[in-house]
Amino acid sequence: MIFLLTMKNIIRTLVIFALIVFFLWLFAKSLEIEKAKYYMFHTKLRFLFFIFIVYPFIYFFRSLRWKQIIGEKGEGMKLIDVYSANVLGFAINYTVPARVGELARAVILGKKTGVSSSFIFSTVIIERILDLGAMVFFAGFFYIFRGYAFRDLNPTKGSMEFLSKGSIIAFLSFIVLMLLIFFIYLFKKKVYVFWENMCNKLLPVKLRKGAIHVGERFIEGLIALFENKRKIPIIINSLIIWFLISIGYWIALIDFGLKVNFIAIIPYIVALLIGASIPTPGMVGGFEALSQMALTGFYLMDKNIAAAATILMHLSLIAVTLLLALPFLIREGAWVLNIKGYKKFKEEVK
Repeated sequence: MIFLLTMKNIIRTLVIFALIVFFLWLFAKSLEIEKAKYYMFHTKLRFLFFIFIVYPFIYFFRSLRWKQIIGEKGEGMKLIDVYSANVLGFAINYTVPARVGELARAVILGKKTGVSSSFIFSTVIIERILDLGAMVFFAGFFYIFRGYAFRDLNPTKGSMEFLSKGSIIAFLSFIVLMLLIFFIYLFKKKVYVFWENMCNKLLPVKLRKGAIHVGERFIEGLIALFENKRKIPIIINSLIIWFLISIGYWIALIDFGLKVNFIAIIPYIVALLIGASIPTPGMVGGFEALSQMALTGFYLMDKNIAAAATILMHLSLIAVTLLLALPFLIREGAWVLNIKGYKKFKEEVK
């Protein structure tokens, strides 16, 4: 058993390493290093001021939304505790692979508040679905006004087809996901019974009770949004979060000479979201490759300028998060860096 677990970890590590190498190769294969370096050190860098000033507020709105999603169980939580777990979780995401930070957020907040970490983890998934929903909303808005958005650009026909199809696929994926959760909500009693029967059939006796409890708390959190009284504030906060994020990247690309209207920046944000979903430490590789592909393909930006912009934006995003996390790491204690504990929780949730 230990051998199998070790092999599993080795294979996972090799896969992640291969992904990083592949995407970094895509990113760097045709770069002129000296030119990219020149553009990195000769930009206005106004966006850095925006990022370091506004990102603490983005995490504030994220934390407020998360507290609202948790619902009645979140009413007794202090916002500072939610903010702390949020920032620390994102900091861990930027330094550890496989999205361990999402688990960390649930465990840190659960330990701080006494609320089930399994329940909280399911609300983290709801958060991610809402992020997808916000981007689907913006992608739909772009799709309607795509002619206006790209009126001053001349992207390739293939790029525009990709944008159109991508917007439709994202919308349909979001609808299917929401319908699935809604059906779980409608038939929650049957889902609970199904989960209990599966645990009783597949698991050893000593594990059944714990697995049933964890699964029930997870399902409870997953459907909590439909019973939540704060649906409108949650949706508004989601749009505010992604509007502020989009503004930051828009200012950054203007600093690198890309003069486009705000609507035109939406496909770039969607591309970054795809890149960020690749489970590598700090989004390394996926962020770089998808950013450069979007900048050169959609906006016809010079590949070396695109590389310089991508590297600086990525580094600034990680830097502001790690700096924000530092005082909360001191506040909570070194135990939050126990990555093995989060992975153990992941196995329990499964």
